[in-house]
Order: sequence, then structure tokens, then C-alpha cells
Amino acid sequence: MKKGLRQKIFAIFYVMILLITAIFSTSEIAIARTTKKISLGKEISAESLDLDHQYYTFTIKNKMKVKFSVSVEERDYSYDDYDSPKINVSLETDHQEEDINITKNDYWFIKAGTSKEATVVLEAGTYTIRVMGYCPPLPYTLKIDDVSTYADKITIPSKATVRIGSPKKLKVTLTPSKSYSKELTWKSSNTKIATVSKDGTVTAKSNGSCTITASFKGGNSTKCKVTVPAPNLDEKLYLQKFYINIQNFYVDSIGSRNCEFGFFNRFNKDVTYVEFTVFQYDNKGDRVPTYSLFSGTNFIVNSTIEAKTSGTATYYVSDYAQKIKVCVKKIWFKDGKTWTNPLYKTWEKKYKSKYS
Repeated sequence: MKKGLRQKIFAIFYVMILLITAIFSTSEIAIARTTKKISLGKEISAESLDLDHQYYTFTIKNKMKVKFSVSVEERDYSYDDYDSPKINVSLETDHQEEDINITKNDYWFIKAGTSKEATVVLEAGTYTIRVMGYCPPLPYTLKIDDVSTYADKITIPSKATVRIGSPKKLKVTLTPSKSYSKELTWKSSNTKIATVSKDGTVTAKSNGSCTITASFKGGNSTKCKVTVPAPNLDEKLYLQKFYINIQNFYVDSIGSRNCEFGFFNRFNKDVTYVEFTVFQYDNKGDRVPTYSLFSGTNFIVNSTIEAKTSGTATYYVSDYAQKIKVCVKKIWFKDGKTWTNPLYKTWEKKYKSKYS
């Protein structure tokens, strides 16, 4: 056979190998893990796979105590105790970084001809049971039961004061104690005064009062009268369309004091330049010398903060600073227009000499 023909045949053969490899590789990549849904209280039967996983998912809407029951059928194999036929059961969760251990050990092995039970308290969320099979495959049954003692009554504080800019989570008391509540429903009688989240956190919106109601299916309803006081100066600043606060205050590795400020642009247009004032105080609340690099109390941000977004910036502050007050003085928009803070002079007068 001529050399050129041999090279062509070899090249064709090599290309075919590459194509076959690519097809199988693509097939492997395309294969997604398959899962079966499992309902609480319903038993499923299956056979473990040889050195492979099986997945079962379930979702719970509220915190509860669940019992896992696994039974593995006996098989007549002559293995020593270490290599005896078994399966491994573990629990994954979609809302935590790590798996949840069904038992105190990382691995829950159930040998052929045995059964095990374990009880775990789970938060609301979606979970995946992972069954690992070994050689040989084994028939098994799996069941998850809700074994919680549920509350027949809930109470929340009868009244609460929530200030603007300081959300408050209402404490829920269950009867009997150490019981669990089914999914709570929260409602505000006036969302213009205050809103309430799914976990019972109340956020003040404006001065006034409203009623927060918590209830659950099959149980009682309970109410809390929420009062939102008239905003003080700091709260009025928080309500402005451009707001700045202190995100972090720390000493770095070389001993310098740093302050990270957060900027919140609630305007419908981009901000490109910010001028703000920082007053610094000691532990007694007296003003201390400012860091001269930033021209006394004046600080600037010379970067774009897009409409309806937030950003941060970190600056050195005085080595003597223990407490800090900050306020926006003036901002420049991308279109060339400006906004001067109407509350700035009031803020400056209040905090110029003393922290309060």
C-alpha cells in the first residue's frame, strides 16, 4: 500500500475516533441527573443501582420534624462485615451550602436485612434524598413522615413601635411550647404605614399606625398594633431619594481606620458625582481632628451610581474616630443637573459639635 494512501486511511480512522469520542462525550454531558418526587407519609420501593445514585426530592413549606425510615431486603451473599451488602442514604438541600446529616455521622449506611430510622428538624425548603447503591443491587423501601407536634395557638406582641429605617421582626409564641406552626400568613392593614414580610419582619414606611395580623390554617389569628412615630432627622435623611449610610467601620492590617459608606440612589437617573460631609467623634461624643487628606470634613465620590441602584466606597478616617455621622451635601447627575440636600444645614447644625 502506498504511503500516501496509508496516511489518508489513518487520517480518516483518526477523525472517526474523534467523532465517536465527541458523540459519547456530548451524550454524557447532556445526561442530567433524574429525580423522583416523594410525598410525605408515602412509602416507595425500589432497587439500588450498582455503584450509582438515585435521587428523590420533597418540599416542605414550613419548619417541621421529619422521620426517615429505610428498610433493606436481605440477600444471601457471602461477604464479610466490612463489605456486606448495603446502601448509603444522605440528604441534600437547595438552600444551604452543605448537606444535612440524617444522623450524627456523615454517612448513613443500612446493611441488607436491616432497617433504620432517624429524626431531623428541617427548615422550609426543597430537599433531595440521595441513595448510593453498591454491589450487589438491593431492594429497599423509603418513607418520610411528618412527626411534628403542631401548635394549636399562636400569639404575637399586642403592640409594637417600629421606626423608619429600623425593621423589626415580631416574635411568635407557639402553644404548646416546643411545637411547630404550619405556614403563617402575614398581613398589614395599611401598607402605606408599614409592610410585613413572610417571616414577620415589619418595615415602617410613614408616620401612623396599622394592624399586623398573623394566622395559620387550622389555627387562630393574632394581631399587633404597629405604631410608626413621626420621623426624626436621621429617618428623614433615610427617606430621601439619595441616601448615604455607614456600612462598616474597622481598623486594617496596618492600623489605619477605615469607613465603608453605602450610597443609595433612588432617583430615576444616574448620579456621577457626590459631595458629602463626615463628622468624627471620640467615645464621649466630642468631635476629633479630621483626616487632613480629605480637606477636613468634605468627602467626594467621583464615579457613576446608576439610577435605582446602590454602591459603596471606603475612605481613611481619623485615628481618633470612634463614632461617625455622615450626610449628603450635594450630588451631580449625568445630565448636568444638581440636587442640594435641603436637610443638610439642619443636620450640620445638630451634629457639628456633639454626637447625639
